[in-house]
Formats: sequence, structure tokens, C-alpha cells
Amino acid sequence: MAWFAAIPAMFAGGGGAAGGSGMLGMIGKGMNLAGSMSSMAGSLQQGMSANASAQTNADALRANAAVARQSATIAEQEAHKEGKIIEGTQRSGYAKAGVDTSTGTPLAVLGMTVRDKALEGLREKYKWLYQADQLDRQAENLEDMGKASKEGGVFGALTKGLGGAGTFLASLAKKGSNTSIRLG
Repeated sequence: MAWFAAIPAMFAGGGGAAGGSGMLGMIGKGMNLAGSMSSMAGSLQQGMSANASAQTNADALRANAAVARQSATIAEQEAHKEGKIIEGTQRSGYAKAGVDTSTGTPLAVLGMTVRDKALEGLREKYKWLYQADQLDRQAENLEDMGKASKEGGVFGALTKGLGGAGTFLASLAKKGSNTSIRLG
């Protein structure tokens, strides 16, 4: 039973348990250092996760922008086709009535119809292209925010690591500590 009496001395070390220089003190210091390392990993993971999420959302916005660009082309083509149908219907009606469409009011009406449909097509095209541009800008902003989050995670990890290492080294250098670290 003599070994049982030696346990408090084993944990107390030269400076006593309260001084933190015994085995329990070293375990505590190691746990503080491990906590700092865990916090570092958490900061890195948080920054990388935010960046990945932002990139995924930016990719979705860019895909929507591509669809908007396609819609712009389709809208313009549809307005052009609709204009041709209306023009054909007008020409047919004029022809049935025996009206000459090469001069005068009938020609002006046909010209206005074609012009109005062309303008409608351009308005629709512009609307879709504007939307595509807005989506691209949102995607760029998300990418920038993701990069900033990633950089913030790295910076946070570095500061936590430096802080943890500083605390660990300071605790080793406390007056009365007989703990030594051997390198190599």
C-alpha cells in the first residue's frame, strides 16, 4: 500500500498541484492547447463551408442567368414571328379588299405593325438580359463573400492558434513551473 501514498506526490510535481507544474498541470495545459487546435480547425471548417455554400449558390445564379439569356433570344424571336403573322394577316385582309399595300396608309399601317413588334421584341430581350446581368452580379457578390469567409476562417484559425500557443507557452514559463520541453 505504499504506492497509494505516492499518488498525490506524482501529480503534484515540484511546485505543488496549485502551481500547475505537476502531471495534472501538464494535462491541463495540453488540454488547453488541444482546445485551441480544435478551435482552429473549427474556424477553418466554418470558412471553407461558407465559401462552398456561396460558390454553390453563385453557380445556381449563373445557371439562372444563362436561362435568362436564352429567354431573351426566344422572346425576341417570338415577337418577330408574331409580327410576321400579324403582317401576313393584314396583307391578306388588304388583298381581299383589293387595297394596294405598296403605298399610302396601308403601307404605313404595315410598317407600324412591323416596327411595334420589333420594339416589343427588343423590350422583352432587354428585360431578360437585364435580369441575367443582375443574376451575374449577385453571383459575383456571393463569390466575393465566400472568399472573404474563407479568408476569415484562415485568419481566425491563425489567431486562435497563436493565442493558444501563447497561452500554452506562458503557462510553461510561469514562476515556479518546473516543466521543461525537450526538442529533438
